[in-house]
Amino acid sequence: MTAQPTPKGAWKITFLLFLFMLVNFADKIVVGLAGVPIMTEMKLEPEQFGLLGSSFFFLFSISAIVVGFIVNRIATRWYCWRSPRYGRWRSSRWWARSVSPRC
Repeated sequence: MTAQPTPKGAWKITFLLFLFMLVNFADKIVVGLAGVPIMTEMKLEPEQFGLLGSSFFFLFSISAIVVGFIVNRIATRWYCWRSPRYGRWRSSRWWARSVSPRC
């Protein structure tokens, strides 16, 4: 069995996915890093801040599930490739030119 060559731009896409996941993770830890200033400014007890933080993450999880179900029900070409601003944005990005549309 012969090894298939790596598609052009595969490592670029892998790096971008890693970068997006890193930003996603960093977005969530900001709430914890800002915990002490938030608690002092809003005069919250640790239990109240815990409830606030858990409410944030619960809402994030529920909205991710709901949006996932909605996106699975709508055609990809409607929500992804038909955006009026996407045409101008896509042509200026090197990584978007290397990815063939699913539509």
